[in-house]
Amino acid sequence: MKRFLIPWLAGLLACVLLLEMVCRLLPVNSAPRMQDTSDAAPVRRFHAHQDYVYSFGWAFGNAQRGRSNALGFNHAPDEVRPGGLLLLGDSYIEAQMLPTPSTLQARLEARFPGQVTSVAASVNGLADHLQNARRFAPEFRSAVVVVQVESGDVADIAAAPAGGHTAFVETQGVIRSVHQPYTESAFKTRASASALFRYLYYNLKVQTWRPSFWRAVDQVVKPGTASVPAAEQKRRMLSYFFDEWATLAKQDNFRTVFLLDADRRAIYQPGRPELNAWTPGDREMFLSLAGTAGLEVIDLQGPFARHWQTTRERVDFSPMDYHWNATGNRIVARELASRIQLASSPQD
Repeated sequence: MKRFLIPWLAGLLACVLLLEMVCRLLPVNSAPRMQDTSDAAPVRRFHAHQDYVYSFGWAFGNAQRGRSNALGFNHAPDEVRPGGLLLLGDSYIEAQMLPTPSTLQARLEARFPGQVTSVAASVNGLADHLQNARRFAPEFRSAVVVVQVESGDVADIAAAPAGGHTAFVETQGVIRSVHQPYTESAFKTRASASALFRYLYYNLKVQTWRPSFWRAVDQVVKPGTASVPAAEQKRRMLSYFFDEWATLAKQDNFRTVFLLDADRRAIYQPGRPELNAWTPGDREMFLSLAGTAGLEVIDLQGPFARHWQTTRERVDFSPMDYHWNATGNRIVARELASRIQLASSPQD
């Protein structure tokens, strides 16, 4: 047995080492390391001044390189002029898939030099944005806070918080924000030094490869978990969010503009509602409740639809990836810049 086992293991090890060397020569997704979070420090962000490589899928699509700023955020300056614009969002604003000149931040910076910064992390939701506005709007003395909102922010507003994130939780009719602390495991820290591991985990996403049986199990509704209609609970949590936000905006004296993402799948393939990204009624609910709270919303459905109808050019990387591409960011920047004015204030 040893005669066959030892050479087999040696050959396997040689193959693994060869694959590791090959992966080190390719733009494997580096998945920048995240800072630990806690109730005392609940902001999801990278380590400061960290270089990263982004690529998508098995073929390293759309490879990009970037570097986080002093606070651990992407496409953001180290210093911020008071009275400027603070952009909050998730991976759309974090934008690892874009070079800096193509981002919303850079396009706004061209219009408002020295007055634009961003605080964004992948998977951030409305509760994260509220928390980050509380944390950074007073520090930056922001005149305008812009919040990017996509379909999952409303559809999943009642979901439990992922590690490093904050979510809304309702207990006996009382809604509050709860943070789920994050600490990177020692195994993941060590394993991420391997380019082969990162390729398997971040490019191929092997952790999501599950038999259809387990996916079916996940869809089973367990007793007692659906006692409140989803739409009713979403409405209550959205109302709470808007009430808290309006109070914060008044307290810290900043203007708010929400960027409500379009249902781009509905734009590209009308008449196929089963493909739509937004849950029916969610966009209308958001617009209605924001209006009741006196908060401004830029609905991107119209601008994106007009661009598609005129040019047949997509505003995202779909079907590979539905994040906004350079064209999408240019359109969003144009819509936003047409609505706001920033006073020029001296450097402090």
